[in-house]
Amino acid sequence: VEFVHVRLDHINLDKVKVSMHNIIGNEISIETERIDEHEIRIRVKDFDTGYYLLALKDEQSKFRGIYKFLKR
Repeated sequence: VEFVHVRLDHINLDKVKVSMHNIIGNEISIETERIDEHEIRIRVKDFDTGYYLLALKDEQSKFRGIYKFLKR
C-alpha cells in the first residue's frame, strides 16, 4: 500500500487538521496531496509495517475522527 485516501463528503478538507501517529502515540510527519475539496491522499509507502492512527479535526464543524489502519 502506497497511499491512504481520506474522503469526507460534508466537510471541506482545506480547514481540517490532519495528523498521523504510530500505535504508541508518537506523531509522524506526513505528505498529503489534495485530490479535491473533499478528498486527500496521504503517502504511507515509506512507513514501517504496523498499525497507525489518523486523526482528523475541524474546529468549524466540530468534527473529530480517529481512524486506525494497518500498513502492510
